Amino acid sequence: MKKNIIILGLLLTQQGLLFGQYQKYHPVENSEIELINDVCYNIKDSNSSFIISPFIISTIDYSFNDLKSIVKQYGFKKYQFNKKLSDTLLITSNKYFNIIEPDSLIKYNNAQRDTSSLITDPLIEYIKDKTDKNGICFFKKAIFSNTNEYAIIEYRIYCGFLCSKGEMLIMRKTKGGWLKIKTLVTSIS
Repeated sequence: MKKNIIILGLLLTQQGLLFGQYQKYHPVENSEIELINDVCYNIKDSNSSFIISPFIISTIDYSFNDLKSIVKQYGFKKYQFNKKLSDTLLITSNKYFNIIEPDSLIKYNNAQRDTSSLITDPLIEYIKDKTDKNGICFFKKAIFSNTNEYAIIEYRIYCGFLCSKGEMLIMRKTKGGWLKIKTLVTSIS
């Protein structure tokens, strides 16, 4: 019995030391990949040179003022906005931009780095060094209407301290793909 407890303890200790490297992520569903691709089509001509983060770790915030009326108008349900992600979702492909390797971000997260500079951001410097891009784009989990005709999606392109831009969008599914029909929020810093 004592031997089994020691072995179990060693296994648990080893798992803790392997942060993220062998973790399994749930891939983003195809419908959401299509939506992300069509959003990227709309932002591909921006002046920013960026790479996409493979991780989706958060959901859209329901406290946004206009969201309550939009939920009714486009056929969403309030409970969809209250769902928290229990797992990290993984973006596996994009038609318009490269996706940084998940292990690269995990290695960055675990690395020692100088954070004393107020001018340069260590994450952006790491991305520039590894990819020759000037920023990283993060997506939040998209929310689809009951009929899957509409979706709300949010993205943010981060390019350093006081340097980001993003939007929360309503998209409509057509035969040709997802079209932006309304910008709910635009943020620039």
